[in-house]
Amino acid sequence: MKSNWKIDREHSELRFETDYLVISKISGFITSFDASFQTDETGFKNITQVRLVADVNSLNTHNPMRDAHLKNDQYFDASRYSDILFTSTEIIQGSDGLPGEFLSAEKKEFAIKGILTIKGITKPVIMHGSFGGAILEAGRKIRAGFTISTTINRIDFGVGDVIHTKGGQLLLGEDVVITANCQFIREAA
Repeated sequence: MKSNWKIDREHSELRFETDYLVISKISGFITSFDASFQTDETGFKNITQVRLVADVNSLNTHNPMRDAHLKNDQYFDASRYSDILFTSTEIIQGSDGLPGEFLSAEKKEFAIKGILTIKGITKPVIMHGSFGGAILEAGRKIRAGFTISTTINRIDFGVGDVIHTKGGQLLLGEDVVITANCQFIREAA
């Protein structure tokens, strides 16, 4: 029997960061996203079907003019490609393996191979993950915490161009670090 896990949006975040003018970082969040995965009935050793869907229109860098610019057709083209999608193809456990029981406080490292689609372009990626632990809370809900991150080249996904300043510095970095800090809740069987 499989257990389904859904993201707790109130206790989760999806953020991104890249270099700006080579001298600093610029970051932002995608505030509307959904994620889920499945496990077997005993523990996390057999995580499958990891899926994340993020709404580009909820992109927020705390600068409305920059947000509008990033949503235009030069960058995300949010009017045509509103969703970013990640689907797993394989879970690679660390040397110590993922917990065999749900209620574990042991931190564990793992990786998720999958496919990422941004702006209609699909590429393979590897997400690096850390299991933060799981708890049983009032009401018999089991919560589990994970941090998952990857670095992608935005040019590979058609997000913007390589632009240099008059002084020759790269205006916006090509590499983007994507990090998800997530809590998941096990759905009732």
